[in-house]
Amino acid sequence: MTTTKLMTVNEFAEAASLAPITVRKLIASRRLTSTKIGRCRRIPSTELDRLIADGLTPAITGEARGDV
Repeated sequence: MTTTKLMTVNEFAEAASLAPITVRKLIASRRLTSTKIGRCRRIPSTELDRLIADGLTPAITGEARGDV
């Protein structure tokens, strides 16, 4: 069994440089996986890596940009 750290909305927001309301909107739109423990919402720390990977766009190199 693997152990994944669960983060609060505020911890996740700080780590991702987002506002907590943005994290809550991502959860509501099901773009972030989360779980509810009692009254508290928790997000697996692995979601931070996935969020970053999903948001990456390849850099435009000189030739593709038109710099020749």
